[in-house]
Amino acid sequence: MLPKEAVTEFAELYLKNFGIQLTQEEAVEKATRVFNFFKTIIRPVEESTKLADEIPGQESEAERKNITYGDKKKSKKS
Repeated sequence: MLPKEAVTEFAELYLKNFGIQLTQEEAVEKATRVFNFFKTIIRPVEESTKLADEIPGQESEAERKNITYGDKKKSKKS
């Protein structure tokens, strides 16, 4: 369960951005869904970073595949 203050803040932001006043029940449901969504997509990144940091000399998956991002060329090792 999210703290009451977090749900209240979510409801205020929802009203400001969408012009819709949520009931307390709606705010709890929507805020919880948003929280769980972000918790789901952020957790794998944190875990993989933690694992790579704990193993000295361990390359990340991108390093193993020789993948670069941005303006640099993407290539895979065979």
